[in-house]
Amino acid sequence: MAKKSAAQGVMRSAVQTAARDALSLALAASLAVCLTPASALADGGAVVDAWLSAAAEQLGAQDTAYSTANAGVEDAFADTPSFDLRDEGVVSPVKNQGVWGTCWGFSAIAAAEASILSELKQKYPDTYTEETARELDLSERHLAYFTYSSAPAAAGAQEGEGYRSGSDDPNAAFNLGGYMVYATTLFSAGVGPVPETLAPYKNDEGIIVCTVTSAEEGSSDSEVAYVAVYEDQLESKQEEYARSGQDLSPYYYAASVAGEDGSSIEHTTWSLPDEAWNLSTFELEGSNILPEMCVFDADGTYAGYSQEAMNAVKSELRDHGRAVSMSYYSGDPMPGQEGTDEFISENWAHYTYAPIEADHAVTIVGWDDNYPAGNFNQGTADDGTSRTPPGNGAWLVKNSWGSETEEFPNAGSWGVEDENGNHTGYFWLSYYDQSITALETFDFDVDSYGYHADDAYSEEKDANMFWIDQYNLMPATNVLALRTAEESAAANVFTAEYDCTVRTLTCETTQPNTAVSYDLYLLDAADAAPTDGTLAAHAEAVYEYGGYHRLTLDRDAWVPVGAGQTYAVVVTQQCVDEDGSATYLQSVAMNDSSRDDDAPAREAGFECVAVVNEGESYTCVGGEWVDWAQVAGALKAANESVVFDNFPIKAFVEITDAAAVQAAAEADAGASGTDGMLTDAGEGEGMPVAVVVGVAAVALLAAAGGVAYAVARRRRGK
Repeated sequence: MAKKSAAQGVMRSAVQTAARDALSLALAASLAVCLTPASALADGGAVVDAWLSAAAEQLGAQDTAYSTANAGVEDAFADTPSFDLRDEGVVSPVKNQGVWGTCWGFSAIAAAEASILSELKQKYPDTYTEETARELDLSERHLAYFTYSSAPAAAGAQEGEGYRSGSDDPNAAFNLGGYMVYATTLFSAGVGPVPETLAPYKNDEGIIVCTVTSAEEGSSDSEVAYVAVYEDQLESKQEEYARSGQDLSPYYYAASVAGEDGSSIEHTTWSLPDEAWNLSTFELEGSNILPEMCVFDADGTYAGYSQEAMNAVKSELRDHGRAVSMSYYSGDPMPGQEGTDEFISENWAHYTYAPIEADHAVTIVGWDDNYPAGNFNQGTADDGTSRTPPGNGAWLVKNSWGSETEEFPNAGSWGVEDENGNHTGYFWLSYYDQSITALETFDFDVDSYGYHADDAYSEEKDANMFWIDQYNLMPATNVLALRTAEESAAANVFTAEYDCTVRTLTCETTQPNTAVSYDLYLLDAADAAPTDGTLAAHAEAVYEYGGYHRLTLDRDAWVPVGAGQTYAVVVTQQCVDEDGSATYLQSVAMNDSSRDDDAPAREAGFECVAVVNEGESYTCVGGEWVDWAQVAGALKAANESVVFDNFPIKAFVEITDAAAVQAAAEADAGASGTDGMLTDAGEGEGMPVAVVVGVAAVALLAAAGGVAYAVARRRRGK
């Protein structure tokens, strides 16, 4: 039997809900009616072999989706020699990651915030102000914690998927590092982003590590000590130390403190309750994985930057208002960590002159084609390599090591100085840096229900509710792609619990300029394959970049689905190779614990688990459909260190049987001992907000004190 889903929320129009009481519903998960058992399908031998061959070729090698050749590629932004997103008023303040290795989360959140702010400015120019950029603050703690936490009971049949910790340190998840693409996995599943007020970047105890500075009389030398202080006692403690001629300054929120015996370690609380997992604020509409910036010859020699990548990054910044998350080699990937100035000059200009593996994640917010090469380090390295870039030009980059223009906990003394001599937290990164990689942007729907081209909001639309039908919740370090000359496709099969309407379909692509067709079939119990049913909808799109993509059907093409009806979403992807031949593509997320890039998680005692059940995903090659559970089992048997998820195909479904949902919500609320209602519409006056939460999240939100923008959504397995 399927597990009942706890505290499943719904979402209504952000504009409408700002003026209404928030509605809280708990939706119970249902048992998905599977297709005819896999035994009724083909035996799958040829399809399984095709996937095994693909895995044998790709495992152990880092696949790159893009050609980085510059032949015939011109500078599309020659008319814009410099650009700064800050001038547009859409960049949130610099933050400080503190004691944790969460730079990847700060990079992704900074990019998300800029994208959201740009959307808000465009859609609501009359209410958008400079202060809006300071007010929007999304939670890095929520992203980092749930990336390394397995899916809770609210995930239904996918409960337990993701990272499982075997560490004795309850806060180990915050020190594992990560990839910005993890944010795509979570946000596309409706797991975040959430407001900082819901999951603030601090321990629950409010324990701060402070520096104690005292100077000897007649000397400029000072001694620095560290002391732990509760935040509600900080002011009185500062007065106490001042009477002794000492300065007590907050430094960062503590990860742990000494035990009462003075030798043991007591961890502070950075974890979050399961009820916070299925909360989200803005819908992720898409992510773009941009071409790689660095071009290398066959022998590994750096050959310059990719003009294709340059154009892509600049287009995202100038044309779409999206900051770009990325990784590079910094030499000191955490604030306060002893590093090297080998690559960064006193002008805060960084140039990695060798192809060193990236160790830090940051966010590009602008560029200057004429930034002088002379501002970088000069001279040569020990091996004779020049420490100076071969030409002018640099990216303006936002770091996560704090700023002197911000207050604790986001204060820090790092980066380019402003006109007042304050370190701002920004730096310049040479176009010719040889470590730049993993460029990605995010696109969000700021209206929640703003899917009509004319942005018309109706009472009917506001009254509707939706959830996400999906089976892929596992953060992945890579993807396994199957390329075939013969036609192939992937499908996920879902079953409606209530009367509903399917309105949005999603997929993920790995290649640029991929043509995707979406087909939705209504299935009967006798149908053996996803395409055996009645075709109810068809749509096509071409995606410029790899990444996560959504397609909302035309309003008159939305598909009504009755309670108990099984339906399949079939996705066919095709791209044209460099030789002009057409190739069909399928891809699934994978996590290879034997790879070096997953070593921190593995060494910390974390295990990544994929939950793949029969009747969820299907793969087809040459007209032969096979249950993906069969293929995933064969892949796992051949590659013990690797796990493979279901296909990343989702359906956004509007619930039209509101009465039945309300009844289920009331029953669940009674069982949980809460009335399930939250009537405070939250903060954010003057901007569209939505506070719609699941029953079990009510207490959590109430404790946060009137959280703005918080939304909980339905996630369902079978």
